[in-house]
Amino acid sequence: MVGAPCNGVGECQADGTCSAPAGCERFADARTLCDAGTENGQAYCDLFIQVGRTDCNTYCQRWGAVCLQAWGERDDTCERSGGRGCGENADDQICRCSLP
Repeated sequence: MVGAPCNGVGECQADGTCSAPAGCERFADARTLCDAGTENGQAYCDLFIQVGRTDCNTYCQRWGAVCLQAWGERDDTCERSGGRGCGENADDQICRCSLP
């Protein structure tokens, strides 16, 4: 349904795609956009990624961003399962990447 929430944060478009908050669309290979917002004046996107053994520092930098925080994920969802460092490798994780 056009205008309905989708992908946790975005909004459904007429063509069936999900729009992302401004800036979050840059993270094209994220499995799911979990959240987006601003914290301490810094805009961010929280992204559930499944891109092989990588860390959130590397992932965020690939898109011109900086990792602000990282978490494990639970059951292939955006549910967080404990904090971790941005430099920890994992197959599946949630990365909070800054927006310029």
